[in-house]
Amino acid sequence: MLNEAQIKDVLGLVPGEVFNESRLRKGFEDLKRIYTDRGYINFTPIPVLDFNDQRKVVNLVINIQEN
Repeated sequence: MLNEAQIKDVLGLVPGEVFNESRLRKGFEDLKRIYTDRGYINFTPIPVLDFNDQRKVVNLVINIQEN
């Protein structure tokens, strides 16, 4: 199991940066490889996006299911 800081590092997420869905998808692929190497073959990331149009920000929560 990875901790929050490790997951953010793999995903390349930095608060305040412009949201990049392509980078997020690539990060999920990288996470899948890491989790698979650790025996979690049914790793599933579930992103929850909360768009705030007034502030022009996206809050991202990633739920991870490890089976």
